[in-house]
Amino acid sequence: SLDALVASERKIPALMAVVDLSGSLTGDPCLRVKGAVTSFLESFARESSRYYASTVVFNTGIERAVGFSPSVGDAVQAINSIDCRGGSAV
Repeated sequence: SLDALVASERKIPALMAVVDLSGSLTGDPCLRVKGAVTSFLESFARESSRYYASTVVFNTGIERAVGFSPSVGDAVQAINSIDCRGGSAV
């Protein structure tokens, strides 16, 4: 039934990684942040067979790197494709 479907969907965990990739993190600090977020997302995926992951990145602006997706790989790819640059838009 629709009620059962809605109830089962509510139990799916969702994670949004909000990541500072501003210019103050250029070089090695940027790589460490990306590595830490990647490890966290991969760990989350190992703990749950069904999940949604999303990534929001901020530097000179705020952007949703990837919307909620049932693939942690999408979030990891988005994080690794963004360069650290600019100031923090906080």
